[in-house]
Amino acid sequence: MRCRMNQGTKLRRRAGTLAIGLITLIICSTSFTAQEADDPVTLFPLEPLWQLSLDAPPQVAPTSDGTHLYVPLPDEHLIALTIGDGMMQWSVDQRMTWPAVVAGNLLLLADSRELRGRNVNTGAELWTLKFASDISAPISWFSDGVIVGLANGDILSYRIENGELLWQHTLTSPIDSAATINGELVFLPMSDGRVVALNLMTGALLWERGVNGTPSPILASEGKLFVGSTDNFLYSLNSKDGSFRWRWRTGGDIVSVPLIDDRSVYFVSLDNQVRALNRNNGVQRWKQSLSFRPTRGMHQTGALLALSGRSPVLQFYFSEDGAPAGTINLDSEMIMEPLFHGTPGLREATVVFLNDQGKLSAWKTAVTPRLEPFGYLPGQPKPAEILDLAMFDFFPGVLRFSTLDQLAAFDYLPGLNVENLQLQAFELLGQRYTPPLIQRLSYLPGLPDIEIPLVSLACTPVISWLDGPPRRLMRVTTAPMGPDSR
Repeated sequence: MRCRMNQGTKLRRRAGTLAIGLITLIICSTSFTAQEADDPVTLFPLEPLWQLSLDAPPQVAPTSDGTHLYVPLPDEHLIALTIGDGMMQWSVDQRMTWPAVVAGNLLLLADSRELRGRNVNTGAELWTLKFASDISAPISWFSDGVIVGLANGDILSYRIENGELLWQHTLTSPIDSAATINGELVFLPMSDGRVVALNLMTGALLWERGVNGTPSPILASEGKLFVGSTDNFLYSLNSKDGSFRWRWRTGGDIVSVPLIDDRSVYFVSLDNQVRALNRNNGVQRWKQSLSFRPTRGMHQTGALLALSGRSPVLQFYFSEDGAPAGTINLDSEMIMEPLFHGTPGLREATVVFLNDQGKLSAWKTAVTPRLEPFGYLPGQPKPAEILDLAMFDFFPGVLRFSTLDQLAAFDYLPGLNVENLQLQAFELLGQRYTPPLIQRLSYLPGLPDIEIPLVSLACTPVISWLDGPPRRLMRVTTAPMGPDSR
């Protein structure tokens, strides 16, 4: 009787083990299918595209339309570069005091008292406007026209195709930041502490609202305005009449324009904090302290927020909870907000840096083939304790024990860099060095229990298994190199 009970117990245990294996296999298959269906953008790892050393850093930040990069040089020239390879497309004589604005097929270029419209493909001048007062803020545009703010308080609208005046409205103070256009309204951050709304088609005054301090650039979304101020508050206003919805106090001035998504509004302030507030009621969702002094706004790419300031570093945070998501350490401090190109949902993006030494460089996400996990390390025998499971050659998800002392099949760890060649080594124009697709791995594909430090490699790694059964630990000998991108 006892023997039959023991046999029954063994059978039940074996059936339970088999059932667990089947469930594990189903879960793994389902997870992998879901991952294939939803493959979000990931910025890392980065690989170099090109770099260009200017004679001196430009005084005005470059601008991009996603295909070309428009760079104002210190010698009063404007050049257009192709982002994909850094090759120059055209060059024109052009003085600039404000960054270029891409308006469809038109490039809007503002000097102190002149505004020129040039063709984006050739740089040819299409029209020129001259003013009696200095331009006080960057140019804004909409489908039919452009908005120009002058230091004497004039706000002017011109037809975008030929520079013909549409309307003019005179205010008691100038604007310090670009006008924000939303629907049939234009919102102006005034230097005297007001937010003003005009009709976009006629220039008629609709409403004005005072805030304590000088307002920063305005974000408009779904009938709501979000604007920071030098009084250390972020305000939310109704776009219809300017009435206050809510405000949030910080410990310093708000830096640049906020960012927004379907849940939150994100902003950075001079108390070295980045915050996420509920966009509807202003309740704080999270905040994160910065290790540097912020000097510019943020950029959102996919689920990441990118911030930079007075430090040679570009820091990333997850927009969902503010957790650190990675850091790019640079060789010198940036003097402009990095330019990102990429749409959430794509598997690649491009980022352009300009440092205080005048070096302009473009980096690109290294697109990699999908790493499909191994159910076991090839060549390893089956564990003895599961040999009696007739339906499986091995138990799903269980590593097979190795009898090898080293991985003779690998000349190097897949995806890790070999020698990082310098672009200057090529003499022929257009020739580029393409690094390996994957710059670094945090684990050997298929072996989630084996962790490898996130470091770059300048030489072939030496891989050896450590003594002692089971042989599931290994040693990797490496030499670090290159910029740190984690």
